[in-house]
Amino acid sequence: MVHGLHIIPQDLQIEFNKNSTAFLNYQNFAPSYRKSYLYWLNQAKREITRQKRIVEIIKLCEANIKSRGDW
Repeated sequence: MVHGLHIIPQDLQIEFNKNSTAFLNYQNFAPSYRKSYLYWLNQAKREITRQKRIVEIIKLCEANIKSRGDW
């Protein structure tokens, strides 16, 4: 899914589809915060790391935390 100029990867979008609160909060974040989450996710070198980051992104977005440094 394209949101602004940043494409949400399919594996992350699948998890957002299961958690509408997290996705709504994510959509309301400024583009810089969304880009930061996507960059962090895409920097994962191993699939297990990527999956852990997706879980963390969903958790943080559900709590309306815009940046990993804010918790």
